[in-house]
Amino acid sequence: MLTTYPRGALIWFLIGLVICIKTGKICDPSQSYRGLILPCSRSLWEASSEQAWLQQYESTRLQRANGLVTLGDLIDAQNNSFMPFEARRLDEWNAGADGLGMLLNMVGTMV
Repeated sequence: MLTTYPRGALIWFLIGLVICIKTGKICDPSQSYRGLILPCSRSLWEASSEQAWLQQYESTRLQRANGLVTLGDLIDAQNNSFMPFEARRLDEWNAGADGLGMLLNMVGTMV
């Protein structure tokens, strides 16, 4: 079952990026942030019933098998977006991304 901890960790990471930019210090040179799990799709968060959530969860689980799973995957896909396979993965991610997902799209240009 999906938990909310990845969303909290991602929000903390985004706040850390803003603070690092403001102070001029490099954000986490170890690149440990690359392993952060990306948030689930908007349709899963907005499910109106338990049954709808279960259907969306199964669909999301199947999509993640070939899609973007970690923040590192998203950054790599953005850096290689000229390749058809990566462009398709980015398109699929963007189609289901919520507000947090859109903010994470900017991370590739910040790290």
